[in-house]
Amino acid sequence: MMVSETETMKLIEPSSLFAINHGDFVGEMWIFMEEANSEYHFLSIPNMIRRSAPIDSWISGNDSGIVEYVESLPEDVYSVCKDQYKHITIS
Repeated sequence: MMVSETETMKLIEPSSLFAINHGDFVGEMWIFMEEANSEYHFLSIPNMIRRSAPIDSWISGNDSGIVEYVESLPEDVYSVCKDQYKHITIS
């Protein structure tokens, strides 16, 4: 069975890397960290900033080309990013 892009975006896994192609965060790469309170939470690189997006907005951004899946990071790279994410204060 084929899975649509929207369905795929609902199934994103930790370590998934996304390019932000348009908008306020253009040029950033976001690493998916966790889902909580109807939001997806990310580590933005290269700035090492926590970012959050409502799930519905995230899916809409994917459908309109604002967000683009790049790859799943290797476990060793994701582990370093996860440690960094845990130590960043939410602003």
